[in-house]
Amino acid sequence: MRILGVVLVASMLLACAGKAADPSLDAEAKLFRAQSDKACVYVLPSSRVSAVTIFMDGRRLGTLEAGDYFRLDVAPGPHLLYVTRPGPLPTFAREKRDDLKVEMEAGRCYFLRTAWRGVDEVLHEFRLFLERIPEHEGQQAVNVRWLVPAAQ
Repeated sequence: MRILGVVLVASMLLACAGKAADPSLDAEAKLFRAQSDKACVYVLPSSRVSAVTIFMDGRRLGTLEAGDYFRLDVAPGPHLLYVTRPGPLPTFAREKRDDLKVEMEAGRCYFLRTAWRGVDEVLHEFRLFLERIPEHEGQQAVNVRWLVPAAQ
């Protein structure tokens, strides 16, 4: 039993240590340069939610915590993004009306942040959604967070 406990603790520590991207990738992402044939998207979590799971075009990108961000290099064109709380069935727990469709242009960077709306104050229920934020505000927020690799 003791060995099982040691193995569980060690695997949790390795998972936490392996979450952040290479520091050189983080520094490069903070230059805010898009490739000429792609759009770049920065996704940031709100400080009010401890962890969120981000999806783009129906694919799970990963989970962000308060000090994290994603940078995605995507093909130009329309993309559908949404956010859920982490859980066993996150795609069923979302409000489709909160999905964010963004028409992205090659060579441009976009900044998105999670936000929330209170639904029921008694039960402390809220709905999560993504919102676009101005470039200068997004850059400031990215500069105090760490890049996390997203599944693309």
